[in-house]
Amino acid sequence: MATKEPAKSKKTTTKNEGGKGGIIAAIIVGVIVIIAAIVAVIMMNNKKDDDKGNSNNDNTSQAEDEEKTITNGKGDKITVKKYTPNGAKYSILVPTNFKDMSDDEIAEKYTNGQAPTSVLTNEAGDVNIAITASDAAELKNDQIKEYLDAMKSVFETASDDVKTDYYEKDGHNIGNIKVVTEDTDGKEFYNNMIFFSVDDKLVAFAFNCNNAERDEWEKVGDEIVKSLEFKK
Repeated sequence: MATKEPAKSKKTTTKNEGGKGGIIAAIIVGVIVIIAAIVAVIMMNNKKDDDKGNSNNDNTSQAEDEEKTITNGKGDKITVKKYTPNGAKYSILVPTNFKDMSDDEIAEKYTNGQAPTSVLTNEAGDVNIAITASDAAELKNDQIKEYLDAMKSVFETASDDVKTDYYEKDGHNIGNIKVVTEDTDGKEFYNNMIFFSVDDKLVAFAFNCNNAERDEWEKVGDEIVKSLEFKK
């Protein structure tokens, strides 16, 4: 990406027009929270995870027993199972060999911004699923589209590979962004993110891997994102 022409900046200030001050203020707060979490995910991938032992995280989710297999870009089968963050009203599928990072590991790895609520990672520590549930970022279900537009504008100022989608699932509006980002050393990372509202609070999932491994992991990330379910 470093060799490409910079993407044209689309200023987010235009979204403050039209008398939407209260809504946009909430959106911008949410953008700051999630951008900080995403930056932390990206920066974590530059570090080697020397600790290969088991973690003991008080925020560990409830991993349900039912398992299924999905196929990655290489044609390999990956076993996944349903994962429900502790006390959450939603769940996703995650690879069974991914581990929860402990609170201490999260604090150590995410030192340059607001840390995600929980993180699951593979053994090498270079493929991650970060979950951020923010009590501070109030966002209603009918504001997700505006939030998606704001997030898209933010990312388009730094990346020329941004794709978005907007859909509904179980009565919840879902915003989806796929974007290739770059760290300070010029290394590229592929991110597949979804965000939605639960009890008028913003929740976000971010699947992340090295862009060089995107062919292998993109299909897995798609399956994880599509597996989102809400409790009735």
